[in-house]
Amino acid sequence: MPLILRTVPPVQDNNPLVLAAGTTKEKTTDAFLQASLVGLLNQLVHVSTCSNEIFTALLGEASQTAQRISSLGQRLDSLAQNVPTLETHHQNTSLDQMNANPRTEFHPMALESSQLFMPESIPPTLKAIYDNDCKPPPNLPLLDPYMDDGQQSLKLYTNPQFFLDEWIAEQKRQREEARQRRRERRALRGPKAEKKTEGEVKKVQKIKRVKYDP
Repeated sequence: MPLILRTVPPVQDNNPLVLAAGTTKEKTTDAFLQASLVGLLNQLVHVSTCSNEIFTALLGEASQTAQRISSLGQRLDSLAQNVPTLETHHQNTSLDQMNANPRTEFHPMALESSQLFMPESIPPTLKAIYDNDCKPPPNLPLLDPYMDDGQQSLKLYTNPQFFLDEWIAEQKRQREEARQRRRERRALRGPKAEKKTEGEVKKVQKIKRVKYDP
């Protein structure tokens, strides 16, 4: 099912026609024409607003793409400058000498993104639909005293923290599995031998004196 982000209301909804009692046919026709004209103008306003939002979003995406291309070009230029030097180094250096040098690990500069699905990241069009068209949930907390397990009844209808709760449950499950694996490894090794500390007497060797003649 497609998600409609932008809609242009019809002419009648933009400027509904209101007629007083006893209006003549001529005035009714004039009022209808004026209301239709105002409705068309309002439609043009909506179309211009939608086009402005579309081109603004396209400009933002194009700017991000240009920045990524520019960053990639800088990396390629740096790599192109280092390639001849690297080839000359391999040609003039023996294999034994290269193996004798300590090796360095490669650590990529990969940045992890988080908190992508936040209220602040909602596009303006979706936010407008959410604020204007979406209805609030029913007052289900009134049923909380009648829940047997103490669960909040509203979470059965909608739960904004669903993905966070699932992530926490998955982390707990992985932690419990790791503990179970450690218990199994300890059971396979067997019980540790008890140290004898009571009643054990250790013999101490006597010091031998050795005399050397001068």
